[in-house]
Amino acid sequence: MSPLRTVSMTARGAAISFALLALAGRASAARAQGAHGGTPWDAPERAAHRSNPVLATDAVVDRGHMLFHQTCELCHGPKGHGDGPMSTSLTPKPADLAADHVQSQTDGALFWKIYSGRGMMPSTQATLSDEQRWAVIDYIRTLAAKRQ
Repeated sequence: MSPLRTVSMTARGAAISFALLALAGRASAARAQGAHGGTPWDAPERAAHRSNPVLATDAVVDRGHMLFHQTCELCHGPKGHGDGPMSTSLTPKPADLAADHVQSQTDGALFWKIYSGRGMMPSTQATLSDEQRWAVIDYIRTLAAKRQ
């Protein structure tokens, strides 16, 4: 086999390998987008109907703010707009917690999402108590009024 033919076959093989890798990357991105970005994140009906047993007093909201700062702010940002320092590297982007599509969800749905997590959003099952999760929700409810 001539050296020119060997180089040609090697270049063709490299081009095919590159094309296959590019297609695999696009398919992986499409699966990730379909799994999270394009699919609504709906809580199970039973979870969505769960009521918040924690009264939203000033002390509870302050505690929820502190917990939000510790556990959520890196991704959701200081005002909950999904613009925290980690948000630029996440797909899908963190939700704007002050937005209508979040604020219109029930406390039970938010609780389930915070508890369960999805994709890059970690579950708080092992890190927050139920009472702490409810306090975070009480704080999240204040974000709509602060929306700018």
